[in-house]
Formats: sequence, structure tokens, C-alpha cells
Amino acid sequence: MKNIRPILILVNTLLVIGFVLFSVIKKEGIRNHGKLVLIPLAPQDPRSLFQGDYMILRYDWSQISTENIPSRGCIVFNLSPENVLSLVRFSEIGSEKKPGEHCLKYFKHDYDVRIGAESFFFEEGKGEVFEEAKFAGVRVDDDGDKLLVGLYDQNKKELK
Repeated sequence: MKNIRPILILVNTLLVIGFVLFSVIKKEGIRNHGKLVLIPLAPQDPRSLFQGDYMILRYDWSQISTENIPSRGCIVFNLSPENVLSLVRFSEIGSEKKPGEHCLKYFKHDYDVRIGAESFFFEEGKGEVFEEAKFAGVRVDDDGDKLLVGLYDQNKKELK
């Protein structure tokens, strides 16, 4: 029994490292090959003074009612020529999409619809630059997984 303990520790360590490595490779794939989608922001919460320099992002889903939607699913959307998200409907993951429609996975938290990219961290002292944000830049892959890559102003220019 004593001889198996180091083997179990090694196997568990390798599994954790493998899972983390898989997650990093998947996110890098989204960053490099995902479609850039600009999601309109609702007026966002102010910066957190107690927790450091970051913003809580609130996405503008006001185009469609979020009352009777599944707790997890897919935001089906079209893209404008400027890559701005135009919400079509909420549906279940794996449901059929029409040509030109894309999927963005979401989950419902209380009365909010969240995509898992609600916090944007930035360098200390740069908060004023990001107060002008009107769009969140999110890269989305074909499965609906996403990665927040930046904030954009009303002219769709990345804020840096």
C-alpha cells in the first residue's frame, strides 16, 4: 500500500498538468483563430477600488427578453460588417443555426445572462482610458467558446 501512494500522487499531478495544458492550448487557439465579435456594453459598473484595477462588464442583451430562457445555452447572433453582435435569439446548445448565424455559450445567473467574460483587468493607473468603452472584443470559436481580448470605443477602435 505504501508503494502505490507515490504512483497515485504522480498520476494525479500529471492529470492536473494535462488539464491545465489542454485549457491553455484551447484558449490560445481561440485567441489566434476565433472570430472577433464586438458585443455592445450597457453602462458598466465603476472600477473596483478595493480589489484592484479592473472593470465589471455588463453586456447589453436588452434587444431580447431573457425571462424564459434555459439556464445554460447558446446566444445565437449575426455579425454586422463591422463585426458587431446582433442578437437573434437564445437557444439550447447544439440547436440548428441558419447560414450566417453564430453561437456564443452563456449561463443564466439570477436575472443576468453571463458569458464568463465579465471582468476586464488593466494596468494600474490606466482606468480613465477604458471608461470610454462601448464594446467588448471577444474572440469566439465555432463551438461558442470565447475569450475576452479587449475593449473598444464607439468608433470600434481598440482601447490600449
